[in-house]
Amino acid sequence: MAEMKENANSLLFSLDQLMGLERQRQEEEAAAALRRATAEATARAHAEARAREAELARIRAEEERRSLEEQRMREENARLEALKQAEVERARVEVEQRSRMEALLRQQEHERSLAQMAQDQHKKRLQRLLAASTIGGVLVLGASFGVYFGKIKPEAEKEQATQAAALAAQEAEQTRLKQELEQRAGQIASLQDQYQQARSEKERLELQRQIDALTSRQAPSHHGAGPRAVVSKPDAPKKKCDKGDPMCVDF
Repeated sequence: MAEMKENANSLLFSLDQLMGLERQRQEEEAAAALRRATAEATARAHAEARAREAELARIRAEEERRSLEEQRMREENARLEALKQAEVERARVEVEQRSRMEALLRQQEHERSLAQMAQDQHKKRLQRLLAASTIGGVLVLGASFGVYFGKIKPEAEKEQATQAAALAAQEAEQTRLKQELEQRAGQIASLQDQYQQARSEKERLELQRQIDALTSRQAPSHHGAGPRAVVSKPDAPKKKCDKGDPMCVDF
């Protein structure tokens, strides 16, 4: 009887041990499941955070790229506008210089025509003097030659020299204006290069101000008085010859 009781107690003890082991196993499995769930939740949270950070970085990069592209377009438009203004200014100065030169050439041609007419008139006078074929005519002819070579011809040569000097001055002025335009275009190109390489907004604003100042500056215009037009003077009143004077001839 005692042996049966001892066996029963031993069996109960074994059952208690088995139940304890089962509870321990279940608790360990529950703890492991909780740890796995916590780890998975943490991993998901980290993945979502990384995804959000990546999206924010992508958005920032896109905004920065768009901003840089807009800035590049503004700079390119400013450069093209500066080149356009420089080209317009160069064309305007060239047209102005060409018109000035054409006007000067027309004026010189007109003056040459007037000088030729004056010379023709004096030649006709000389021919009339030669037709007299008298001693008085010879004396008058000599006087006419003296007037021609002593006054008319030197004045014509002086006028031609004045016209040549005026033409040379116009050509020098045109060359100077062309050089000034080329120098200004070079300055604009240099400022545009500096604008492209500028790092601060303050530097870009200052460079843009200098570019605007160069492109808006008007080319200097020097209008010289030019050579004077030759105006033919009316002939002096002819002196009437006294009757009986063999040295005087009326024309």
